[in-house]
Amino acid sequence: MQLTAEHETLRDTLRRFIVAEVNPHVAQWEAAETFPAHALFKRMGALGLLDLTKPVENGGLGLDYSFGAKDSR
Repeated sequence: MQLTAEHETLRDTLRRFIVAEVNPHVAQWEAAETFPAHALFKRMGALGLLDLTKPVENGGLGLDYSFGAKDSR
């Protein structure tokens, strides 16, 4: 599958989110045996990283399933 500019933009957005919002806190979450799923998923939703393939009329982005496919690189 050939990735489009739209695929790359989404991947870059997700990568920046993980670097800024997840990676710096992993050790603390592990030590506390907790994971702030509600807060993280709320921020992911605000960035448009959830419901990628759901229809727009149902609150999604209406993208095709290739946006949910794992990159094999």
